[in-house]
Amino acid sequence: MLSNGSLIKFMHKFFQHGQQVAGFSRKSIHSSSSVEREFKVSVLGSCGSVGKPLSLLLKHSELISELYLYDVMGSAGIACDLSHIETKANIDTLVPIVSEVFQMNGVYDPRKIFGVSTLNVVRANTFIARSLHLNPLAIDCPVIGGNFGTSVVPLISKCKPFLFDQISDEQVRNITQHIQNASRAVEEAKAGKGATLSMAYAAARFANSLLKGLSGELDIVECAFVRSDIMDSKYFSSEVRLNEDGIEKIKKLSPKMSNFEKELLHNAVPQVIHNVELGEKWMRKTI
Repeated sequence: MLSNGSLIKFMHKFFQHGQQVAGFSRKSIHSSSSVEREFKVSVLGSCGSVGKPLSLLLKHSELISELYLYDVMGSAGIACDLSHIETKANIDTLVPIVSEVFQMNGVYDPRKIFGVSTLNVVRANTFIARSLHLNPLAIDCPVIGGNFGTSVVPLISKCKPFLFDQISDEQVRNITQHIQNASRAVEEAKAGKGATLSMAYAAARFANSLLKGLSGELDIVECAFVRSDIMDSKYFSSEVRLNEDGIEKIKKLSPKMSNFEKELLHNAVPQVIHNVELGEKWMRKTI
């Protein structure tokens, strides 16, 4: 796996040498019937326990024409393995860039920087469906706040389709606790190892949604941890609408949240602020 420290140090070296800044690259493929946009995508840490299945899932995306893999351990073997799969993405190894150092190198754009919180949404959809005996693919429950523990705030009252009148208060509390404790439950079940397959699936889902937005597809919405001013924290997980520029709109919080959700949100904000401050302090020490 690629550590945060080695990644940041590499990024500084990358910018200092003046190489082109490009997290993804678009190209247009013209046909007689339509114009299809395809993308080049890079995976950092592609040899890790999340990076391997993520690379496999992205290899199947119709929106990706070239997939670049990078890992300090060397990713040529993974690239060779994936290149034998009968999909159109060409595999290569490329030392990519990362968004943490964009600002200090003068290329910062908050519309293009996302913390992927899709795993919490995937878990919420799954646990709600399981509780109500429904198809999880038909459910979309936004999850806001932070990404861990009680900073995670599932908005079951905003679930689509509307299910709040079909679910008891006790079920809401149980589902919420299940979502908030899911990471710990996986670690216990895997003898101390964290979620890998579900995390890779969630990251691939977000990547495909982002590529759809970049392609011009309308009304693509995902939850992501982004720079915003909707709460006291500088960063917050919110519903965001995606377009060709990255973030088109950060959705405001609904005034119709339940009292239970408002309580969860009140308790989550200080935790998110604390975690953001820890990250900023770590960056100052590392740089």
